Amino acid sequence: MWEVSLNLKGSGRIVAGGREFDFVPGTVMCIPPHVFHFKESDKPFRDIHFLAESFTLPMGNDVGIFQDDEKKRIEALMFLAMDFFNEDEKKHYFTIEAICSAIYHILCNQSNKDKKNDTIDAFINEIVKNHKNPDFDLNGAIKNTAYNDAHFRRIFKEYTGVSPGTYLNYLRTDCAKALLVQKSISGKDMTQIALESGFYDKYYFTRVFKSMVGKSPKEYINSRKR
Repeated sequence: MWEVSLNLKGSGRIVAGGREFDFVPGTVMCIPPHVFHFKESDKPFRDIHFLAESFTLPMGNDVGIFQDDEKKRIEALMFLAMDFFNEDEKKHYFTIEAICSAIYHILCNQSNKDKKNDTIDAFINEIVKNHKNPDFDLNGAIKNTAYNDAHFRRIFKEYTGVSPGTYLNYLRTDCAKALLVQKSISGKDMTQIALESGFYDKYYFTRVFKSMVGKSPKEYINSRKR
């Protein structure tokens, strides 16, 4: 699980992944799974955090350090998510997921602001628009860009931290998680869920889902019942 924390009060030092970072009020820290980390300070500090199964930022599986903006948007979103979580996590599951997704995209925009690429941005929009469509041809979409295949894949990974295929699977898996949580209500079987998430083959869907989430679809459903 990724740990995403926001420092609310105090300043000091973060040690994560063998590196050191300074933190002040408003510092956002994104720690990949299994990375040892701790905070040190001469004075009391306070933070708020959440855990996320999928939170790969443009730097890939590396520690991410960001700063909230002057309007404290991330702080407002994190407190809103916490309110819904404390009230009734299961009832507000989709709202909490949407809030966490908004935080993710804010941080992605911060990561990419100094390396703007209109072609990649347009391609990302194309993926977002078509990720639920099993007929979406990723290779064909790459061929329609101004770059050759290998070069495009390289600059896409430099820009986002992941390959085009992984980015597409991240969106499809995120969609599938929402459908799986509703399975007992919707009555949809795994084939329907796979199809509506952009996968023709439910067995391939299961392999991709487990590689992205660390759990099979059935294991994920059971974990949400606890």
